[in-house]
Amino acid sequence: MAITALIAIGTGSAVASVVQSNKAAKAQQRGVEAQRQQAQSQANRSRRQAIRQNLIQRAQLRNQATAAGVSGGSGFSGGLSSATSQFGANLGFSGVQQGLQNNIFQAQSQAIGYQGRASAFGSLSSLAFQGAGMDFSGGGTTTTPTTSTNWWETSR
Repeated sequence: MAITALIAIGTGSAVASVVQSNKAAKAQQRGVEAQRQQAQSQANRSRRQAIRQNLIQRAQLRNQATAAGVSGGSGFSGGLSSATSQFGANLGFSGVQQGLQNNIFQAQSQAIGYQGRASAFGSLSSLAFQGAGMDFSGGGTTTTPTTSTNWWETSR
């Protein structure tokens, strides 16, 4: 009767461990997803700010050229081209950084899933070995054969 109760408790605990491990992995994945969304929001804000700054810079260049009476000159066109080029480079860099950040979040999410599954398999294997009478935890009783039937030991 006591052994049956211990087996039932052990089995129930292993199942509960697997369930809780899966819940923890899903919660961590939700956290990673929230971080990804936060990073996306920050990147969008930075992109809008860069666009705003570019529009302001272009307007200032236009006003300065108009005030100096050279609004159609090559200096004015060169200044606008330079500002536009810098703007494009900044947006390109921002896009690359955002892509790398998404790759990082995806890898973290996969790692969390793998950790959860590894923990679940570990709990199940522990239960199976305990059910077979083997204890690999470092203590307790182990089943040891009295005679060896291994090929490397019988060839001596």
